[in-house]
Amino acid sequence: MKHRTSLFVALVLCTVQAQRLNVVGRSAGHGTITSRAVSSPGDAVPSDSLNCRQVGIWPFGPSRSVAADSANDRVFNGAGSSVYIFDVSDSTDPIELTRAVQAQDIVFGMYYVSNKLYLAAGIGDLEIWDVSAPASPVKLGSCSLSGTAHDVVVDGDYAYVASYDAGLRIVDISNPASPSEVGSLNTAGYAYGVTKVGNLAYVSDYDNGLRIITVVNPASPSEVGSYNTSSYAYNAAVVGDYAYIADYDDGLRIVDVGDSSRPSEVGYYDTPGEAMDVLVSGNYAYVADRVQGLRILDVSDPENPLSVGWCDTNELQIHGIVKAGNCVYVANYAGSFRIVGVSDPTDPQIVGHYSAQSAIHDIAIDGNYAYVANLYGGLRVLDISNPAAPLEVGCYDTPGEAYGVNKTGDYVYVGDGSALRIINVSDPTNPSQTGWCYPEGYLITAVKDGNYAYGADYLGWLTVFDVTNPASPTKITSCALPMAASDVVKSGDYVYIATQDSGLSVVDVYDPNNPILIGRYDSVSGAKMVCEHVVVSGDYAYLTEGSTVAIIDISSPAGPTKVAIFDVPGYAASEGLFGDYLYVGAYGAGLRVADISDPTNPVEIGYYPTSRRAGATTAAGHYGYVWDSETCLRIIDFYGGGVEEGKSLQPRSPLSSATIVRGVLRLQAAAGSKPQALSWLLDAGGRRVMRLHPGPNDVKHLSPGVYFISSPGSPASARSIQRVVLTR
Repeated sequence: MKHRTSLFVALVLCTVQAQRLNVVGRSAGHGTITSRAVSSPGDAVPSDSLNCRQVGIWPFGPSRSVAADSANDRVFNGAGSSVYIFDVSDSTDPIELTRAVQAQDIVFGMYYVSNKLYLAAGIGDLEIWDVSAPASPVKLGSCSLSGTAHDVVVDGDYAYVASYDAGLRIVDISNPASPSEVGSLNTAGYAYGVTKVGNLAYVSDYDNGLRIITVVNPASPSEVGSYNTSSYAYNAAVVGDYAYIADYDDGLRIVDVGDSSRPSEVGYYDTPGEAMDVLVSGNYAYVADRVQGLRILDVSDPENPLSVGWCDTNELQIHGIVKAGNCVYVANYAGSFRIVGVSDPTDPQIVGHYSAQSAIHDIAIDGNYAYVANLYGGLRVLDISNPAAPLEVGCYDTPGEAYGVNKTGDYVYVGDGSALRIINVSDPTNPSQTGWCYPEGYLITAVKDGNYAYGADYLGWLTVFDVTNPASPTKITSCALPMAASDVVKSGDYVYIATQDSGLSVVDVYDPNNPILIGRYDSVSGAKMVCEHVVVSGDYAYLTEGSTVAIIDISSPAGPTKVAIFDVPGYAASEGLFGDYLYVGAYGAGLRVADISDPTNPVEIGYYPTSRRAGATTAAGHYGYVWDSETCLRIIDFYGGGVEEGKSLQPRSPLSSATIVRGVLRLQAAAGSKPQALSWLLDAGGRRVMRLHPGPNDVKHLSPGVYFISSPGSPASARSIQRVVLTR
């Protein structure tokens, strides 16, 4: 069980005039009780979680890998934790068939053969998918491996996986529904890439060069030779007696492996960028040279490779390549792929492309729609009416980099770096730009109130825009801030700004034409902690600050004062508020949920670990929307608020001890209750989990979390409900 903040809950009791509990949620800011059903958490709840379950995901992310089915004119493009399948029968117009292949983690590498797709899915390990019906792929099986799966190649009944810090792993895939690891060799470096020829596997071992491993006995692989390159070996292609190694800073290295025990370099070509991947076809080597595009080398003489062609990919970070026919398909880290025609290797040309989603930087929720700032992908609109199946219904690809998004009325205000973009979303399926305006510096995000929008600027400015006419917004003034701004919230006559490593700044905008910096909260003890996000409710601001959320009393805006902190195990990146709950996205720790009904005493009552780093986070209803870095947007149901305690009824305490319980819960009989009346311990969703009796009750077998005691009152037809926290 991961470390959690120590729990302390104030005793709140009530009598509910009913024989059964209501299962409820809260409306924003008011604590209004509304009925909702809570189903069993089921398989979507990991063992290390608390009162949270994942109910849906929307896949997106950087593209690191690409594979091809040339016989059927299909290309598979890894994007974050998903794989997009395309029909490329017309290479100038790739058609997306599906994105239903959704892995457990980042798809670092993939291999296609015989209608099956093998995924090296990071900490999601090896996954096998049947893609014979590309519109409806089916996951056949998976195998848990040590390390982080980065690349995979398949030969016969075995898959060979480069598993980063766990070296080479060999998996028996003769039964795709139940693949199993049969052998391994932990290399000295970091296994990034793998290829296989005959009985030898060639592992690109990063700072440990190329390792040559015999796999004649898959259960007992052993190293027979190696060549330590001068830079970082990412991937290799082996043709005949030569290995062609993508060696990052040092370009393409050509190594004679005719004698596998004594490999030696015979030639090289130092490409201008960073060589990430290589394939060899005929007399040509095709090198993915990161921001320097696709490089084509004539390697007919391995001792003297010559550059013959280059395709500019507009400084996109290309990571993976595959060739099918006269086209090379290039995986672009920004979340897309390019199709490069190479019928003439001396004159490669981009003939087609597809832009998928990249990285989420901000999220706004309004009704049944989520509005996502998708960095290189602009504004994306998701229908979230069914949280289990979020669906993209509209998009607007902004010219810059979409960092921040806020929605007011029919418009979304996007901080797009070089400009404030105002996008009309009255029809969410057809968003269109209405107007734009340039800020003082580099705009991260903006919030609208009345006729004005207030923009947080990375160069350290608060910019005020007049947006009376959305088609023609104008910059009217700006206010210097102590440091680069990363987030902005307006409440009343004040704007609250998260200012990187300078804490919270408060600006009086009673007169929008004359904003005045009136108050500041500096980081703890003068330490400069990165403050990325802020939300405000009533007299309190919640500011992400390193590994904590600082809770700041802003009842006096000129003198903001920290009153409490909420610790998270990782790095607090973003947060959202809904009623009395604070949802925090934490790098390395996923979603954390705190009860802030008493802001001076926040209590963690829920969490859900994610496979990567949780970033942009917001909340609506009982759902937390969490960007899981490089993989997907996760929709997580927090059911810890499922049972509400009333606020106006008479308390009746069934407990004879504190409400923080470790191991044994002691219960006293309610005065006047009938002997046969039952007491029950309920989970946070209102379900009965254990019958209670007066005296000690052993609860050590139950998971830690928030529970409720339902006990008979007086008269016996009434019941008292009391909250209790079980800890270990």
